[in-house]
Amino acid sequence: MHSDPLSAFMHSKWIRFFPDNSQTKEDFWQHFIKFCKSRGVTPWTKIRLGRSIMKRYVNTGILVATRETQEDGNQIPCWRGIKIVEQEDEEGKEEMEGIAEEQSIEDAFGVTE
Repeated sequence: MHSDPLSAFMHSKWIRFFPDNSQTKEDFWQHFIKFCKSRGVTPWTKIRLGRSIMKRYVNTGILVATRETQEDGNQIPCWRGIKIVEQEDEEGKEEMEGIAEEQSIEDAFGVTE
């Protein structure tokens, strides 16, 4: 595993980078917790996670912090540029295999941590 759980999560099969896709921050948080627990790692606090995402991914142009308006007019905080891939078990399935638009962080942005 990477030196920290956020880096490991962002480089895992759980995450794909799509410029036009958004995930709610709450949904991202819940999946981050599941990911950490599946690997026996203590998840970071929501505040630490949010600050780290801002520093590493938003300030560098990889993700965008945004709000999406629901039908009822409520605005939900989101991260744009990311998709969470549901995992059926801790091993993860080979989902989305063979789909051309699927991208890892390295493929999408040519970055490594």
